Amino acid sequence: MPHKSNAGQLPSFPEFTSVEISHQNALNQITLHSLPYSDFLFSNLWIWNTDGSTLVSELNGNLVVRIFNYDASYFVLTFTGKSQVKETVSALLSYAKEQPDLSNQLEYVHDSDIEGLLSDNEFSIVPERHNFDYIIDAAKLADLSGSENQRKRNALKKFEERYENRVTGGRLDLKDSQVRKDILQVFFDWEKSRNKSREETEDELIGTQRLLDNFSIFDLFAVGVFIDNKMVGFVISELTSAGYAVLHFEKADTSHKDIFLYLKQVNARELTSSGVKYINYEQDLGIEGLRQSKMLMHPVRFLKKYTVGFNDSEAK
Repeated sequence: MPHKSNAGQLPSFPEFTSVEISHQNALNQITLHSLPYSDFLFSNLWIWNTDGSTLVSELNGNLVVRIFNYDASYFVLTFTGKSQVKETVSALLSYAKEQPDLSNQLEYVHDSDIEGLLSDNEFSIVPERHNFDYIIDAAKLADLSGSENQRKRNALKKFEERYENRVTGGRLDLKDSQVRKDILQVFFDWEKSRNKSREETEDELIGTQRLLDNFSIFDLFAVGVFIDNKMVGFVISELTSAGYAVLHFEKADTSHKDIFLYLKQVNARELTSSGVKYINYEQDLGIEGLRQSKMLMHPVRFLKKYTVGFNDSEAK
């Protein structure tokens, strides 16, 4: 059961508390020097915690998260940190084994956190390819040079010719309330153009609204595309450490052919001009269409994640 911790403090494992805005500093202190894996970005943990079921704790100076599995109907434990890793993993697995509502394996565990365990026969460590974060070179996405991008360059040329001087793109000011309203309208236009029901999009809509309502507490970078002065696409990313941006939302009215390609390039150009080197396009969740589109951006690397269990355990 969730434990009510003092404001801003994380309870000690095995006590948990639902992740709240007040935990931002505590979580960031643990993840500050890590590469920006999408799973442990505070904003992601918080904006998707709409039902209060994402719980956090601290063990051996590491962040522990109890979260609903991305693609199944059960809860999992995961952690990030580099302090007493073997002891931490053993404690979490032993605890999970005794909890009927938890998988008996850890998921979304970062490769950088368990380097020392990869040759330890006590544990079964399996890569989660569908949860690898795609890291894209921002400058390469901005200029789309090379023969592998010839088709994209041709498509962009046709897009720009189709709309002549009617299309523009650039950075958005989220302090402007009209900009925030326009972003939500694009979301609804995207929903309609993709023939999606509100039931299908509700979680994303709530997440988008929560991020927009609290934009001032995150280092957000928003870009929009306009046709005839109407916003038809937007990207919201978060600037993190080491020259990275993590993509949160990317939506456009798909009645405009190749709008996403144009939006991606505009976003990459704006981020590059602001000093960003890499864009984390997050995982594909095993969705084949997503995997194909992300691979076509030619990732320069992946942030890898693993499932970890005791060698004698069976997956739950």
